[in-house]
Amino acid sequence: MASEHAPELERRLAVALAILRITVGLFFLLWAVEKFVLPDATVAIWERFYKIPISLNLTYLIGVGNTLMSLALIAGFMRTITYGYWTVFHSISVLSTWDYLIKPFGGPNHLFLAGVPIVAVMVVLFMLRRWDSWSPDGRRARGVPSPSTGS
Repeated sequence: MASEHAPELERRLAVALAILRITVGLFFLLWAVEKFVLPDATVAIWERFYKIPISLNLTYLIGVGNTLMSLALIAGFMRTITYGYWTVFHSISVLSTWDYLIKPFGGPNHLFLAGVPIVAVMVVLFMLRRWDSWSPDGRRARGVPSPSTGS
């Protein structure tokens, strides 16, 4: 690849990473909101898949944490922590459904497989976070002033 294409490649990469970050963040935000809308389902999911009984009150606390982390992901805020959190958290979630993953047509729902590409997206975002420049962290790394403060 010729070096004259590097700026264009970096711009396209930044746009692609922003698209991935925002759409996956919205996906996780939907699951975070579910903790408030269907808290009983969250209790059942934790008990069935993680083998951890949780209280209804803890469901709301998890919902608050996941909502904040989803918004941070969408914004690209604290990329290493945020992307790392979602990579680990979602990987655990996907692995907890291993029996559906190895027999996709033998269980009640083969849509569990849809979680696997999301893990891959999070790994990619984590690996390429330095080039995710359309984010607060990316702006700071490039020395671009914040639009809200001008500094």
